[in-house]
Amino acid sequence: MGESSAVADRGRQLASAAFAKVSVEGDLRAAEEFLWQAVRASPSPTLEGAIATSSVVLVADGDICAAQRLLRTAIGTEARVAATSANAALRTLAYICHNGGRAELWAALRRQVGLEQGRARRPDQADLLVVEALAAAVADPGHIPLAALSLMDAEIARLSQHADPSRVTRIAMAATYVDRLPGCREALRRVARDARAGGRLAEVINADILLAIDAYQAGRWDETLRLAEATAALSQAQGYELQRYTSYLQAAFVLADRGHVEAARLLADQVLGWATPRTAGRLQSSARYAFVRCALAESDFGAAYDHAVRIDPGGDQLRPPWVMLDLVEAALRTGRGAEAAAAAGALRDAGVAAVSPRMNLLVTTAEALVAADADADELFGRAVAIDGTERWPFDLARTRLLYGEWLRRCGGPSRAAEPPRSHLITTARAQLAAARDAFQLLGARTWAERASAELRATGQLRQQGLNEGLTPQELQIAQLAATGLTNKQIGSRLFLSPRTVGAHLYRIFPKLGITSRAALRDALSAQLGTPSRRGDLAWRNG
Repeated sequence: MGESSAVADRGRQLASAAFAKVSVEGDLRAAEEFLWQAVRASPSPTLEGAIATSSVVLVADGDICAAQRLLRTAIGTEARVAATSANAALRTLAYICHNGGRAELWAALRRQVGLEQGRARRPDQADLLVVEALAAAVADPGHIPLAALSLMDAEIARLSQHADPSRVTRIAMAATYVDRLPGCREALRRVARDARAGGRLAEVINADILLAIDAYQAGRWDETLRLAEATAALSQAQGYELQRYTSYLQAAFVLADRGHVEAARLLADQVLGWATPRTAGRLQSSARYAFVRCALAESDFGAAYDHAVRIDPGGDQLRPPWVMLDLVEAALRTGRGAEAAAAAGALRDAGVAAVSPRMNLLVTTAEALVAADADADELFGRAVAIDGTERWPFDLARTRLLYGEWLRRCGGPSRAAEPPRSHLITTARAQLAAARDAFQLLGARTWAERASAELRATGQLRQQGLNEGLTPQELQIAQLAATGLTNKQIGSRLFLSPRTVGAHLYRIFPKLGITSRAALRDALSAQLGTPSRRGDLAWRNG
């Protein structure tokens, strides 16, 4: 004889309480206890029990396959499901797919809820939004349904009215992929503040992770480090390993861009070691992207290329647009012109430029890098003039740096025997100075050094006390060599052969009155001297 309805309802209630413990309160021990009580009250499997169990498995152990299999099976076997449970199942499955980061996971989810045939169950618009927007943004951000983007914009505009914290974080998570996170900032801060006051630790963790991402993109990097360090510590204390390693990545990006590559690589290595056996694709790809950022900070374009091509989402998915720009530059710097052109073309054809000003900036910059000189100036000029890109200061500064480098090469005295084209040099100086200033404000030391070196190569900001016999190009090579770059790395940066770089250094040494590379730093006295931030050092020493 089957269970009574009252007994089954009691099991579902206990399982729902377990889900609240893991998704709101941040108490995994209590969640596991409620799940045990739910099984004792009603041994038959329930969707509510599967939701809670898969959530515990995901955040505590990161086992993507187990969490997805458990929940998909439960969804497929229950004929009649309450609306609240259907909503929770959809949200949880989308979150599992988000962390799995693989095309096949999203395809299975879309089939299961009927998105492929346009007949999806629509228990709640915001819940479907997460599925549609996340699935499309991860797999093909250029072809997100306009209805989904419009719905997202409308939901973001109403975030201040939403009392449900989980709704705010769900919408913000989807908004991250289409550069709409700034519109969620105040609502997320409210959620974090209220949850902290109420002791709802899971809500604190999830809101602060999104706020750290927003701070990183907006150039508030000290805030990113503070949030990442606090969230990692809280997540570790509560047993939320998935969130702990996610927080490590936010710190790794800042450390890499600020030139603290040893500390950044250490964090990325830890993330990759944890995520790989668990098939946590999002963390794996993000850790590899941290390696890309480390390599770029060191102007090691060969390593940057190798790491970028390993970020492979599978199927016909396009790598994230920010990875594609890195891939284009690294390919060009390492003599892979065909690969660079193919990557820039794929990014353009994906249509992502229409998603946001930042996406437009990335796409247009990639196109400019591979364009013929006759078109590159127009493309670079268009890129730096895109409205709204000031919300992403690092991305804009990087485009200005690339533009200034291109202008300097086209207009500088080192091209053939023709005299410098002064109008190009003037524009190059303006772009490079703006890039340098932005990088210095961010604390992006090595990027600021790169912009400063380019400025000196235009003949501006010559160092006091240097032998006036140094040409602008010799001064640039000497400055780069003083930072520890090899001849090959310098050649990649300046589009010169290592042999040519060596010949320049052979002429530079006697001009500076030195006999070795090791003496360049003191001879030039050209270090920027950007101090390490206290938050940076905490991660480096911790």
